[in-house]
Amino acid sequence: MLQDFRSYFHFTGRSQLDKSINSLVGIVEGIAIDQEINAREVQFLNDWVSEHQELQDCHPYNELMPGVHAALKAANKTQYYG
Repeated sequence: MLQDFRSYFHFTGRSQLDKSINSLVGIVEGIAIDQEINAREVQFLNDWVSEHQELQDCHPYNELMPGVHAALKAANKTQYYG
């Protein structure tokens, strides 16, 4: 999160949370549609993780991040994407 916006976060916290969770849901739904993960979807997941890295110890991110990391690790290990 940009430092300039940090002071305003308490006003927009709930909508930011909703937006970030909905973004993750959209990425996962895209993967689930064809039941394959491609390089673009892996990049979307990596970008999502990077954008929310500083929140990984806060709820609900502390419950979501392990699953996202496991999915990325599995995708890299099995190389389903090209």
